[in-house]
Amino acid sequence: MREQMLYLGGTYGKRLVEKRKARFLNFISKKISNLGYQVQLDSLNKSQKYKCNNLLIGDVKRADVIVTVPYDTASKVLIPGYRYYPLNRKKNMTVETVNTILQSLLAVTMLLFYYTLIFRKSINGFSTKSVLAFIGMALVVYMAFKLATGITNKYNFNRNTASIVVLMSLIQSLDKRKRLAFVMTDRTSNSYDGYRQLAGYLGVKASEKEVIMLDCIGANDHLFFACRKTGIKRQKERVKRYSGDLHIQLKELSQELADETPLFFFPRGAYLFGGKEEKGDIVVTNTRSKKDSYVNFDKMKQSKEFLYGYLS
Repeated sequence: MREQMLYLGGTYGKRLVEKRKARFLNFISKKISNLGYQVQLDSLNKSQKYKCNNLLIGDVKRADVIVTVPYDTASKVLIPGYRYYPLNRKKNMTVETVNTILQSLLAVTMLLFYYTLIFRKSINGFSTKSVLAFIGMALVVYMAFKLATGITNKYNFNRNTASIVVLMSLIQSLDKRKRLAFVMTDRTSNSYDGYRQLAGYLGVKASEKEVIMLDCIGANDHLFFACRKTGIKRQKERVKRYSGDLHIQLKELSQELADETPLFFFPRGAYLFGGKEEKGDIVVTNTRSKKDSYVNFDKMKQSKEFLYGYLS
């Protein structure tokens, strides 16, 4: 698990732009196919700017239980002390909006600064100075565009490479079963597009499937296992069966709170995620920055053992 974590976190650790995501999908698809699993790409291309590619592993439509993990990574965040809220979609959306505004403001400021203080003063007919000014403007426009659309974050260990490694270890350990499948979801690092697309792919059966979603399970935070009130008895019995060292806090969600999470799309689902309680919320720290470069391998191994027992 350690070697796979270091390899995926390094060679395929950045999965923000389409080119890097395609490279990761190509690698992981071959690896899973070699294990004898059926692999299918469920693609949705609304435009050249919007693409969502979920990787389906096994017979997803026939499966009773589906385990999912986000494979895309979010951009670097500019807000100091950034927090990710697994159970609070509205707060995540607010933070995302503020970060987008900050990125755009900085990009515009960069352009205005260069144009006002350098470009205008350097244009004087066809001269070497003017040519250099135009080249400089082209570079500044490119940098401003990259800033406005999001800077790739180099380290994404806890969110969510660790979850991918745990999923891969599960796939390798479990026998192939017709009623069990896996999905690596796109566009779920800072939105619910991948979950929405999976629910659309399943159609009316989405409400019948037991979908287990993994999120940020690699760091030293507590592990929470959340589900709706209607499923708490079933999940409580399964958590009790686990006899390992990993402490898992079962969390019962009201309908209102569950609808602010990916459970909105899968009523019979469960959400396994890491975090710590802070001011009435559960938060994940140190993601979308260079600080997301640490994982607890013992915890990852224990998480895999819990899921193995849960699915066996």
